[in-house]
Amino acid sequence: MLHLGTKGLDDLLNEAYLRRLGKMPDPENLNIFTSDTTMVDPSAAAPGKVTILTEQWVAPAWSMSEEEWKKYEKQHAKDVIKMWQRYAPNMTWDNVIGYVPVTPFWTSRQAKNWGPAGNWAVIDQCPSQMGRFRPIPELSSGRMPIKDLYATGVGWHPWAGGTSIQGYNSYKVIAEDFGLRKPWEEKGRPY
Repeated sequence: MLHLGTKGLDDLLNEAYLRRLGKMPDPENLNIFTSDTTMVDPSAAAPGKVTILTEQWVAPAWSMSEEEWKKYEKQHAKDVIKMWQRYAPNMTWDNVIGYVPVTPFWTSRQAKNWGPAGNWAVIDQCPSQMGRFRPIPELSSGRMPIKDLYATGVGWHPWAGGTSIQGYNSYKVIAEDFGLRKPWEEKGRPY
């Protein structure tokens, strides 16, 4: 992943505040996370091409109408290329074969657990729901109120995003509850 944006923490905080107010971030001051998925899976693009994912926290799905979202999608794509050019001047629309704007509006219509806000992280990343506190402190271990029922996924520790870490954290809890093998202890590690 590569972050294109400012060094100021205030900008990230302001984006979070704007999101909670149902407003979009300043297009001149974006904080874009990028990842090249073809580095891991070359079959995701034609030979010699790459697929780039860009992520930007924006207002929730319900903050605008469908027509406003469609207008925003086009403008945001232009803003991303403009920002990218600050770091790589050769990144122009001539290098783009196509784009798919995955917005909160689009996301909220793809899966009910992402609605109504369209948050691909399932829950917002507010301080009380970050890291070891995800999704809420009472459920953060993965143990559910029903005995022997466990949960995990993008809403759990450590952050928004589906990774193997959430499953590994669950295994550690289940191994403790059921007396299963603990490879991390065998290797003298805390993880």
